[in-house]
Amino acid sequence: MQVVPANDFFQEFSESERFYVGFLKMRGSWIPLCALKDSKESTTLDMIYVSRLYDHMAAVTSAYADKVRGVEQTFVQYLMPSEIRNLVDRFGLRFVAEIGESDGGGCGCGCGCAG
Repeated sequence: MQVVPANDFFQEFSESERFYVGFLKMRGSWIPLCALKDSKESTTLDMIYVSRLYDHMAAVTSAYADKVRGVEQTFVQYLMPSEIRNLVDRFGLRFVAEIGESDGGGCGCGCGCAG
């Protein structure tokens, strides 16, 4: 998993590229799959997960849904960088975590746990 500041992420990729983003439905509302980049630096969600591979994003989304109480449903959507930027701005996120092919171990959430 590669974590970069959101502005760096958007400068690196053209509008023609697409990424998968996971969403969780909680209390009737859909939110993008977000996490804390570093719990020592922040107490609010500040990072969104993206992936070029559907299976990896689906696995991470499912892993989080299994751990978070109140998740009613999940889905994965293919989005352009401008759409991801809208989510980053709307939810006040500062980082983008790109899940790669080497991130298949553990639970898939990037936290390092075993499952």
